Amino acid sequence: MAKITYREALNQALSEEIERDENVILLGEEVAQFKGSYKVSEGMLERSGPNKIIYTLVSEPAFSGLAVGAAMMGMRPVVVFMSWRFCYVPFDQVFTTAACVRTLSGFLIHVPTVFRGPAKC
Repeated sequence: MAKITYREALNQALSEEIERDENVILLGEEVAQFKGSYKVSEGMLERSGPNKIIYTLVSEPAFSGLAVGAAMMGMRPVVVFMSWRFCYVPFDQVFTTAACVRTLSGFLIHVPTVFRGPAKC
């Protein structure tokens, strides 16, 4: 088995899912031209294009809400926070809307969204 870094493993897994499923998108600050936090999305913009690798402005509530809405409409967004510390800024979108809309809709609406980001312990 080849030894790779966590960054390389994340890049490979995300790239594989983006190529496998047309509904998977990656969005967040610096994921496109700047290759993402710690270069996790390096090379993905060139391989998949700007419709799949979406650079967002610095507004966690805005792009988290965008991802939740996209997921409700059938997309499978992967949201990247520059740092996991910022996950509390879009608290309502992540912990209320994304987590509760399925039960609040009587299990009619699904929100297949991944929120990820680096963290220092």
